[in-house]
Amino acid sequence: MSGADDLDERYVSIGSKVYRDGVCFGADPTSGLTVINYVSLEHYLRDVLSREMSPGYPAEALKAQAVTARSYALDNLGKHSRYGFDLCSSTCCQMYTGTDAEYPQTDEACLATRGEILAYDGKLVAGYYFAYSGGYTQNSEDVWTSSVDYLRSVQDGFAPDYFWTAQLSFSEIRAKLEAAGYDPGTILSVRVGSRLANASVAALIVEGSKETVTLSKERVRTALGASTIRSVRFSMGGQPEPAIDIDRGQSGIALWSATGAAAAAETLTLQNASGEASSLPATDLVIWDGHQLVSTSALSETQITFTDDIVTGGTVYFKGMGYGHGVGMPQTSAREMANQGYGYQDILRYYYTDIEICQANECNE
Repeated sequence: MSGADDLDERYVSIGSKVYRDGVCFGADPTSGLTVINYVSLEHYLRDVLSREMSPGYPAEALKAQAVTARSYALDNLGKHSRYGFDLCSSTCCQMYTGTDAEYPQTDEACLATRGEILAYDGKLVAGYYFAYSGGYTQNSEDVWTSSVDYLRSVQDGFAPDYFWTAQLSFSEIRAKLEAAGYDPGTILSVRVGSRLANASVAALIVEGSKETVTLSKERVRTALGASTIRSVRFSMGGQPEPAIDIDRGQSGIALWSATGAAAAAETLTLQNASGEASSLPATDLVIWDGHQLVSTSALSETQITFTDDIVTGGTVYFKGMGYGHGVGMPQTSAREMANQGYGYQDILRYYYTDIEICQANECNE
């Protein structure tokens, strides 16, 4: 990849695909030959942007995505240097398919932010992003390994609702763990080992006849399947919970009774043993009864109950919110901020702590 200005308009066709700038050929240990697209950074971004964010998103969200994608690309140059190229064309780096992914809206976002990157303390940093936050983003060390100053957990006041369910039998869990290099034997039980302050799962413990496997952080998703366990903000149990359609009130939470009747609430009235009543903003409510945690937020979330049951019955049922690793900018929240009139720099500064937005040639890379 070239970090220089755009080259002259040149195209090359390979099969049904058309790429900008030029190609060269290299050795591939598997196929024997690999085709490498040698492309300027801005041409690369024109192709990447619509693969990573819908061109139908608002302009300011697309601009925020352009800056994050540009920063990620520059920070990861050389990631695949052992194969003779900088970046691959899959989600391992960023999706890239050639000129068939170019749209006027995404082209405009690239042009409007041309050369702009994220920086922290004057240095280029990677712009991590994902789909849905489920109400909170995550600290980098709670997902991966290192604590990174600009990748701090944020209570996401713009998160749209996104709920998911999944189920895995004990035999499926065993197969997934074996594929990931573990040898649990027959699965005996599955339980949540610990949670973060924002109620996300920090560790999942799988007890087997041969060994007990502790899956920590993002390993929960990568070992069990990131498209199945879509986030670490989940509840789990030994039987499926009934689906109840509820709407949020202005407080951002909703309550339902044991009969399934739903009601939105802005404040809760509590009565003590003496019969005295007091009102509590629903936003301040956290309930723990020794069995489950109820987390609420007026900013972003529908109420969700995070249960910590020990499952021994052969199938684990999951119910969660959010989609992705949780670090950096949630793309759907960026869309919501843009819809509410925020600019792309506002969006970036909301999700990346204390970052600067500058021209790449002005930062100490």
